[in-house]
Amino acid sequence: MSDVKTGDWLMVAMLGFVWGGTFLVMEIALRGITPYWLAAARIGFAAAVTGLIWAFRGFPLFLETGPRPWGSIILASALTSAIPFILLSWGLQYVTSGFAGVSMSAVSLLVLPLAHFLVRGEQMNARKTLGFLLGFAGVVVLIGAQAFDSSGASLETMGRLACLTAASCYAVSSIIIRRLPPI
Repeated sequence: MSDVKTGDWLMVAMLGFVWGGTFLVMEIALRGITPYWLAAARIGFAAAVTGLIWAFRGFPLFLETGPRPWGSIILASALTSAIPFILLSWGLQYVTSGFAGVSMSAVSLLVLPLAHFLVRGEQMNARKTLGFLLGFAGVVVLIGAQAFDSSGASLETMGRLACLTAASCYAVSSIIIRRLPPI
């Protein structure tokens, strides 16, 4: 195992801050725009920032030459951005942002068994299972029991299902991406 540097931990903390705060910002944004416009804005902003970074850094899209697995790339893109962004934006109309945040912790719950069966060398073991359980418990403790409070919305059950389906999309896409060639 390689040594983890302080900068690596800072990047993880920044990712947690940005990704965790997204749900609150989305909940506020939904007061003024539709879920579909919110999803489109998130995708458009991310595409613009990524495009600029690639343009200024001069990175090629693929590190290796040869045929491209476009079907897998398009499917992974849909499951990583478009579909979950729409599901989360729609679901946040009916659930609390706390529930949306906790539901995203289900990604690791889903990735662990998927990787066990679909990714060579990623079998579950006691250490991975314990790490997952501790991480999930930590998320629940940090966000608190209010994440499971009812919003009182008539479509709350569908909103919760939309958030959990978005988490499933992220889990499946991570397996697809893992199997792609280096990019």
